[in-house]
Amino acid sequence: MSLLNLIFPPNCVVCSSSENWLCNKCLIGIPNLDVQWCFLCNKPAGDNCELHLSCSNEHNLKIHAKAFSCYTYTAAVRKIIRNAKFVPKIHKNLSILTRHVCQQNLVKHFLSQYDVILPIPISVNRYCERGFNQAEIIGSEISKNINVSMNTKVLARAKDTPPQHKLSRTERYNNLKSCYKVNTRLISKYKSQKVLLVDDVCTSGATFYYALKILQEYGIVNIGCFSLAKRL
Repeated sequence: MSLLNLIFPPNCVVCSSSENWLCNKCLIGIPNLDVQWCFLCNKPAGDNCELHLSCSNEHNLKIHAKAFSCYTYTAAVRKIIRNAKFVPKIHKNLSILTRHVCQQNLVKHFLSQYDVILPIPISVNRYCERGFNQAEIIGSEISKNINVSMNTKVLARAKDTPPQHKLSRTERYNNLKSCYKVNTRLISKYKSQKVLLVDDVCTSGATFYYALKILQEYGIVNIGCFSLAKRL
C-alpha cells in the first residue's frame, strides 16, 4: 500500500466501504435525472433538451442551445463531486462517474451530436490550488468514450471571482458577468461546428449562460451544455 493510501485510505466517499473511492454499489445506485431543465427559468426544458425559445429571447441568446444533466444534485452526488474537487487523489471519481454515464443511451445520444468539447474554465488561482480543472477531467472522459475532440484553449477566465456556492441566483449571475474570454485565433475554426460546453454542476445556470453569450459574440450558433448534476 502506498504512503498516500495510508494517509487517505480508499473508502467510498458515499457509504464509507473500503472497496474504493467510489464503490460500484453506490455508482450504479445513483438515480438518473428523469427530466431535463431549462436553466434560464429553472423549469422543465422543451423537446430534445432545448432551452425555451422565450427564455433565450428574453436573455438575448440568438442561438440553438440545449442543456443536459445526468443526476439531481443529491447528497450522494454532492459527496462525490465536492470530495473530487477538494480531497487529493479523489478527483478520479469524476472520471469514474463520467465513464459510467457515457455508457447510458440517452447520455450517449446527447453527447454524440457535438463536434468539439469546450470545458468551462476555472481561474488560474483555483487551478493552482487544486492542480486540475474538474470540467477538463469530465470533458476528457467524454472525449475518450464518445470520440469527440476537446479543446481547452478556446475559453479562458478573464478574471477571478469569489466562489459561487454561497451566493443567491441573482448574485451568481452578477458574480460571473464578463468573466470569460475567448482565444480569437482558435475560435474561428468552430463557427460552423456544434460545440459542447462541459461542467460538473449546473445550479443557477450562470456559468453556462455567460459562456453561451461570449461564444455567440464570435458566431457560434449551435451549443450544448452538459453537466454531471443539476441542482434543482
